[in-house]
Amino acid sequence: MMATEDDCYTKHNRAMDKWRHKMSTSHSGQAEITHEDVQLLTLPQVAERLQVSLSDVRRKIRAGVLPSIRLGSRQVRVLVSDLQAYVESRRRSLYRDGEASQ
Repeated sequence: MMATEDDCYTKHNRAMDKWRHKMSTSHSGQAEITHEDVQLLTLPQVAERLQVSLSDVRRKIRAGVLPSIRLGSRQVRVLVSDLQAYVESRRRSLYRDGEASQ
């Protein structure tokens, strides 16, 4: 018995639905970030936003303070969300330090 075109189409749709579901959730059950949500910055852009030198940005990345993504042997990028989290953590630590000194 040969499968009809409709049967093949239905199987394909079911397989694609399974794949989409698998791709849309991580192992923890949280939604994965889609490529539309990912905004990457070059290191010079990060330095400009933080108003620091490029070497300061590289130092923060090497120290593990600022997460980065390596795209190639020489291409390093920082997620905008990681940069925002870094700035927020610095703001909180400065606020805590300010309260402690008063």
